Amino acid sequence: MVLISEENKRQFVQEGYFLLPQVIGETVLQSLCDVCEYCIEEFNTSKRMDEPEERASHAGELYTRVTAEGKQIQTSVLNIKNSRYFLEQRHDEHPNLAEFINSPLMAEICLATVGSNAYFHFEEFVVKFPHGGASFSWHQDGAYVPPHRLPYVSVWCALDAVNEENGTIYVLPYSRAGTKELVEHDRNDGEMEKVGYEGSDPGIAVVLPAGSVAVFASNVLHRSGDNISHSKRRALLVQFSAEPILSDDGITPWHSADPFLHEGEIIS
Repeated sequence: MVLISEENKRQFVQEGYFLLPQVIGETVLQSLCDVCEYCIEEFNTSKRMDEPEERASHAGELYTRVTAEGKQIQTSVLNIKNSRYFLEQRHDEHPNLAEFINSPLMAEICLATVGSNAYFHFEEFVVKFPHGGASFSWHQDGAYVPPHRLPYVSVWCALDAVNEENGTIYVLPYSRAGTKELVEHDRNDGEMEKVGYEGSDPGIAVVLPAGSVAVFASNVLHRSGDNISHSKRRALLVQFSAEPILSDDGITPWHSADPFLHEGEIIS
């Protein structure tokens, strides 16, 4: 499999991102959509947890979901039922999702970005419902994890065709952001979202058919718009790092730190 060109690699180094149109086969794409729909329905049956009275204005609510095996797991506080969903770390429960994460496609992306040794870090479905899926502020993914030495890579997989109407992402290339470094992020009005850019540049809209992939470094600023269309916008985010990203204790992985590539070979 050779899907990534030398031009893609050059653009990643110089601008921090590249796009791969329609690289996910129809059968795999449908299986990922099925897992996503299952996770939406599962979350919709979850129960709201007690929370302090003061909460971010649109930070969602904290829920616990129950897996098929009866295990209770706390969900992301960014979820808003029937509006915006961040359905994270489901690979242990869904073999089709795990197989995609450990696929030759992901191996080729890692080789072109983080290198011949790579660790699986994180995955989540990001879903925006029609006329309700809220926008997300300019940020760098690296600002949401503890300090780390090397940038990691985000692989944003479009499960539906994405465009400006249904809330696609926008990227701000290094040359337009003026930096390749992690920048200081603020929280506006007590909201949970972090904001790393408040300039006037609208960024580059990622407009792609279903089954396409946007690849960008964790230090690339990006945002997403509202979904003002009549359909859901579903995406799968998968992240890999060149070395484990650890919690503040310096020992525990922040999310996952599963070895994926060793000297260019899939070992997971």
